[in-house]
Formats: sequence, structure tokens, C-alpha cells
Amino acid sequence: MELDRDRWRGCLGGSAVTRIAIDLDSRLGTLDSRVFSHFVEHMGRGVYGGLCDEAGRLVPRVVQLVEALEPVLIRYPGGCFAAEYHWWEGVGDQRVDGLDTFWSRVGLGALESNAFGTDEFLEFCERVGGVPYLTVNMGTGTPAEAAEWVRYTGGRVGTWSLGNEVFGPWETGHQGPVEYARRAEVFADSMLAAEPGLDLVGVGADARNYLNWNEAVLDRIGRKLKWLSLHFYAPGPEAGCLEDTRDGYMTVTAAAYTLGRSLDEMIGLIRAKDLPIRLALDEWAVWSCDDELRGTAESGESAPIRDALFAASVFHRIIERASWVTMACYAQLVNVLGLIQTEEGGVFATPVYHVFKMYRDAAGKEAVRVEVDGSPTFEAPELGRMPRTFEVPFVEAVGLAGDGGGVTLYAINRHPSSEIEVVIEGWDGISQIETLAGDGPFARNSFAEPDRVQPVTSAVTLPRVQLPPHSITRLDLTRS
Repeated sequence: MELDRDRWRGCLGGSAVTRIAIDLDSRLGTLDSRVFSHFVEHMGRGVYGGLCDEAGRLVPRVVQLVEALEPVLIRYPGGCFAAEYHWWEGVGDQRVDGLDTFWSRVGLGALESNAFGTDEFLEFCERVGGVPYLTVNMGTGTPAEAAEWVRYTGGRVGTWSLGNEVFGPWETGHQGPVEYARRAEVFADSMLAAEPGLDLVGVGADARNYLNWNEAVLDRIGRKLKWLSLHFYAPGPEAGCLEDTRDGYMTVTAAAYTLGRSLDEMIGLIRAKDLPIRLALDEWAVWSCDDELRGTAESGESAPIRDALFAASVFHRIIERASWVTMACYAQLVNVLGLIQTEEGGVFATPVYHVFKMYRDAAGKEAVRVEVDGSPTFEAPELGRMPRTFEVPFVEAVGLAGDGGGVTLYAINRHPSSEIEVVIEGWDGISQIETLAGDGPFARNSFAEPDRVQPVTSAVTLPRVQLPPHSITRLDLTRS
């Protein structure tokens, strides 16, 4: 799908100079490595035919690609699947065969052999260097069942979520905020009795859609939680099949600003209640067609560079709130909207996978304030769950302080057809630069072209930098 280049050129607003100013004295907090976490759910081909074969054996090439991501937490087994999952059916020699009852209702489930269960998941985490994060069943499960799962893992799992999306009418075990908070407290007490010191995640909700949910949860169990969660999908299933259109591009690449507003509302509430907890964005992604939810073996292609721009912009919203957002899990790891796509005999990494690798080194660094002045802007239309958004800048940037007064600067140019020159104020000399762009705003990798979109490394002479269209750029700035 080609965009109307003349229409977009009109958004550039003449010859205004876009300037980037970095304030090393204004620190925003240290970026927690757990924001580079992931999510595996029994859904479509996310587990069987993706992460592992039908017998539960891990796929070596997938393991290699996950290892290269340096994952931190890995969330499992859901998601909505967790609300009907009984962990004991997936351990031991006598596995219980059945149907993925939740996702089968919407055509995304399959026969569940339980060949891949708790022990296989823990082995996978150990293989790739990740830390397990489990979601207990608050749909058809009991507090006693959750506590027994804690005992079964024997100290190998320190982070647990008290259910999943209980606020939603689609969720098995759906409850209102007061009822959820009361029941979650019983689950928490049972689990903490089995193993004191667990890090617990309470189900949070977007206040735009679920008024008073977060307040009720925090009032009841806020001091027993390590995190309050938020899930964010752009533009969301209400938008239908997300095609390669101008409106879709505009809305998806601007969507992280809506996320930022939702995060700020939750941060304000936690501050007002003086609670020592933080936010976990433990599901986030671009939600596209059901075919991609099932896995992309038939179409052979997945997330375009558009989705990579969204992912980078989400990382920017997190970096700007580094003191508050200390966990984030991309949904998902393999096939189902995933960073890695598989079919029999084939595996490839999406552009979003490469965004994770570009930003991963930012973990542990202190975020600093960055101001972008003079960027041209555009208007993103309403689509799905995303509201109409005005004055979205084509260029945005964030920075993290490095050693010796250096800075790692990440910059995005959302314009789909024009490069934009930026001036990085106060910096000169030669900088190493890494850019992810592709040959068009909907360029994507596929089984036929697995390396079509790849990062490119070069050098640039500061202070002027040309940001290519539809690009994500990393610059390592050093003092001479």
C-alpha cells in the first residue's frame, strides 16, 4: 500500500529546524531491565508449533533467537488462557488432554495436550536466561490451588499475577472491582502463606474504560502488591483487521501517547495514596488480524515497520516514566502477534524484534530529560480503542546517561515518506548510529524475505543528523 506522498509532504511545514536538547542534569530514574520482558500464552500457535513441537520439545532456532533478546521476566501461561488453566494437568507423567476452552470459543484455541506445562516452562526460562512470571487461575481456580502451585515451584518463581483482566466481561471469572479486590486478597494471603516474600501483581485497568477499578484494588490490597498492571493494545480488536492503510499507520504510530496518558493517571493515583508499588505494562502490542493471532504460517508475513515505530514509542513512554514503570511484557514472544514467527522448517524475526535488541542496552541507565523543538506534526484519526489525537510530532526522542558524560539517544521519525533533519544541540564530533527503517512504511520480514528489514550501522558527524522516513535511530553520543 503506497501512501499519498504529496499529502504527507504538506505536513512538514516548510523549512523549520527540528532541534533536540538533552538536559543531563534532569534525571528521570534508572530504567529497570524488567521492562524488556516477554509473554507466552497457550493461544493459536504461540506454544505448540511455535515455541515447541507437539511433544513439548523446544525448537532450537527459536531458543537461539530468544536468548539473543536477553529476556528478563517471561509471563506464562496467560492471558485469558490462565483463567481456565489448572496447572496440575500439565505436570507429571499423566498429562490431561483436553481443549483450550477459552480461545476455542473465538476460533483461536486448539487441542491442549499439556505436553508443555510448568516444568517445561521453567526449563525454557533457564535455557534462555529468563525469569519466570506466572499468572494464577482466578476464573475457575481456587486460592488453595494457587498456593499449591507456589509450593510445587519450590522457590523457583518469585513473581505472580493475581489473575488476568478480571475487569473484562470476556474473562472467565469476570468481577467488579470491589469483588475482585476482596477475592484477590484471599488468593494473596494463601500464596504468601505458602511462600512469604512473593512479588505480587494486581490486575489494573485503563481508567478511560473502567472507572474506579484501580482505586478499589489499591484500597484493598495495595500494600500487598509489588505492581499494578495495565494492558495496552493498539488499535485494539474493535478496529477489525488492521490493514496497510494511511489511517492505520497514523493511528498506530501515534498510539503510545494515549498509553502515556493512561500511565500518568495510574501514577497520579498511586502517588495520592502514597503506596510503594509500581506499574507493570505486562501485555502490550499492536493488535492485528485473527490470522496473525493464530500464527502467520499461511500468509508468511507479520508486523511491518509501522509496528516497530509503535514499539519504540512505547519504550519512550516507559523511559520518560522510568521511576514508575518497572516491568513490561510484550505480547507475545512467538507467532501470536509475536516477535518471532515460525512455520515448519522456517523462522524469522520481525522488525519489532530488532527494536527490542536496539533498546535492550538501555537497561540500568538513568533516563534524562530530552526536549524536541520544531518537529512538524500530524493528526491521527480515531480507530478502534485509540482516540483522535492532535499535533502528534513526527520526531520524538529520549536519552539515557552513559559513562563519562555520554548519552544514548533514541530518535523516531514517523513521517512515512520524508527524511527530517535534526540538530542535536551541544554535541559535535562523530557518533556511531544504528537505524532501523526498511524500504517503506509497511516493509516487513517474511519467510521469503526474512532479512528485508534489518538495523544498519554507520557513523555521522554531529550536530546535524538526517533521520530517514519511518525510522528508529540510536546514537551513542560521547564527549571528546
